[in-house]
Amino acid sequence: MPKLKQENHLRLKKPCANCPFKKEGAIELAPGRLEGIINDIVENDMTTFHCHKTVHSKSGGEWDEEGNYAPSGQESMCAGAAAYLMKIGRPTVAMRIAFAFGYAKVSDWDEAQTLVIEPLVQGGVNESASMESIEFIEPITEEKNGREQAQH
Repeated sequence: MPKLKQENHLRLKKPCANCPFKKEGAIELAPGRLEGIINDIVENDMTTFHCHKTVHSKSGGEWDEEGNYAPSGQESMCAGAAAYLMKIGRPTVAMRIAFAFGYAKVSDWDEAQTLVIEPLVQGGVNESASMESIEFIEPITEEKNGREQAQH
């Protein structure tokens, strides 16, 4: 039986060796690029960030002359991005649907969370903020998810 697109999209559970979200060994990006990616996936939970190894492959999509990418449908979400989002408690809509329908588990990226960069604080920090006023983000766990579901 062929995999559904949802299963293929979330099939990667461990970041690539040079995933931009990794604490160590990450590919070098242009200044501000990683922050831009993080902002995009956090601010718009209807979007995703594809793994570069699934984009730049023979089954990946195509680029036009202006640099716009047309996906092939075979791309997968970056495991580092998924782990980062789980670390900050902000899974995408696609991830939440996958959890609800059993295509993925909340715990799928638990191990990967130790490999990815530490999250910034929720809501950002300005220069005048003190450490006491910063609310740190709590990761989602299956145990926490189960408690929340039981309360509803």
